[in-house]
Amino acid sequence: RQALGRLQRLREAADERRVLLQLTPAGRALRAQALAVPQAIACATTCDLQQIGQLASQLKQLRQQLTASLQANGPAAA
Repeated sequence: RQALGRLQRLREAADERRVLLQLTPAGRALRAQALAVPQAIACATTCDLQQIGQLASQLKQLRQQLTASLQANGPAAA
C-alpha cells in the first residue's frame, strides 16, 4: 500500500491521466519475503507445494463463504 511505503504512484509522461503503480524498495523486499512463504511452509510441514496450494485455495473459499454469510445474515449467523 502506498501509505505503508510499499507502492508509489507515477503519472505516465505520455498521458498524465494514467497513473502507474510501482513497488518501492520496501515493497520489493516484502514481495520477496512473500514469495518464500510457500517453500518455508513446505519445509516446516510434511506438505508439498501442491498441497499447500490446495489448502490456500480452500482457505480462500472458506473466507469468501464466511464473508458472504456475514453480509447476508450478520455476525450471529457466522
